[in-house]
Amino acid sequence: MKISANGNMCEATLVSTWSLFGEHLTGERCGIFLVISSTLLSTEARDALNTSAKTFGYGQAACTFAQIDGVNDTHLDPAALRLLTEGLDPYCIVASDAASAQMLAHAYNTQLATNSTARIMGRSVVALDSFESQLKSAQDKQVAWALLKSLPRLDN
Repeated sequence: MKISANGNMCEATLVSTWSLFGEHLTGERCGIFLVISSTLLSTEARDALNTSAKTFGYGQAACTFAQIDGVNDTHLDPAALRLLTEGLDPYCIVASDAASAQMLAHAYNTQLATNSTARIMGRSVVALDSFESQLKSAQDKQVAWALLKSLPRLDN
């Protein structure tokens, strides 16, 4: 498919990214609030992250979800994850589990500890140990929420 760059270069890149990595992506097409996980997150986890994004001013159902393991038994490698991320050009990134945090760190040749915040290529990043597991414990949920609150707000 030929994508014209005569109009909006950002839109052309976004369309190309979805075309290349569509089986690894779900959610909002614009990609400003990117959530990376090793596998597809549960509906509960996706809803919680979308609610967080809405609270921070990103809008209703603002998250773009990228899964390292695709639907057709394909897997992203670090270079592909970096290409996907740069193609979406998110404002912030959440790595929702240790495996996705490790791959994100490898993709950008940096250190990224779980349950921490960081900056990668000027973007705010939250790396969680296992968001789905953290939702099951009140204390762990508070840890995840405190980290998510470090992300930039758009409603100020």
